[in-house]
Amino acid sequence: MLRLLILSAAIILGGCQAEPEPPTAWTLEREYDTDCLGWLSNAFQYEGVAYTSRGWGNDNHFMALNLVTGECTRAGNLPVGVRFQPRAATQAYLLASDGHFINYSIYDRTTWRRLGSIGLNSALRDLILRDDRLYALQSSRDGQSISVFTVPDLEFVEERALALTGYGGSLPLQDGFLLASQRDERVHLTVIDLNGRAVREHSIRAVEPDPTRNCPPSLQPLGANAVLLQAACGSYAVVDVATFAVRYTVALDADASFAEAYLSDGILYLLAEHSDPHHGGLTRFEPVLFDFVTGERIGALPALTSNSGLHIQVGDRLIWATHVRTRAHVQVFDLRARPAR
Repeated sequence: MLRLLILSAAIILGGCQAEPEPPTAWTLEREYDTDCLGWLSNAFQYEGVAYTSRGWGNDNHFMALNLVTGECTRAGNLPVGVRFQPRAATQAYLLASDGHFINYSIYDRTTWRRLGSIGLNSALRDLILRDDRLYALQSSRDGQSISVFTVPDLEFVEERALALTGYGGSLPLQDGFLLASQRDERVHLTVIDLNGRAVREHSIRAVEPDPTRNCPPSLQPLGANAVLLQAACGSYAVVDVATFAVRYTVALDADASFAEAYLSDGILYLLAEHSDPHHGGLTRFEPVLFDFVTGERIGALPALTSNSGLHIQVGDRLIWATHVRTRAHVQVFDLRARPAR
């Protein structure tokens, strides 16, 4: 009897453990102004550091900004007269596109010496950069393909055509790419390996789209095991990467053209994007909060505004950068913070 009482008490106490309470306001950890981001749309983040280039002048160089602290460092010299856009990185290398041409270069992240360059006929969409290989998705009038290059000299190895139709979102995985395309009122998901072979396929019925609008499917990572799929305007699904099972669906205002997704402490933040011509052309983002496990709506936060800024999650922080004249104003929000009791 005593054992049953102890067991019952343990079950009751365990059942009383409350889930983390969702925030009711943004918690601003810090904010700073910086000229270390250059063009915000060209910034690339790797392990909490945003890389951009000063560009064009006689003192052309990479810049590295610690997005949390605001510390800016000079990261290496670049050729004069060319703007570089970082695209991928490892502990050893950084890959960047070169100026207005479809050229790419790899730099040593210790010496910042350029190790290899290549010019292509079409731009690289998504990239997987390994120690000795670069795998790149490309789209052209002839279809989609994976191109393979050696690292770091960027010598062309081969191009592998993909037997896929339609164009949609794509996302690099550990050993391949996840692709999404829409046709026949369905969103088709395909995982291709690094040899260009389709290893898993599945389709999900899409909400009947508004004939006056077009929201092609898009993919955003949610941790290591799930993605947020935009199936149609205002219609989203949280999909398990390993099984393609739809964990649940989420409906937002169909007037929102897109929703940015962030995940922290078991809470899914969806920031629905709305154009706001009455406020100086700023875009308004209305955050809705969901329990990541169940998909239950659990709250909302005040809207944030931006002007084609840089929005990046670093750990449990949301970095929100916007243009202010010639500089960037950066706000660092702590997503773990909860309201005081």
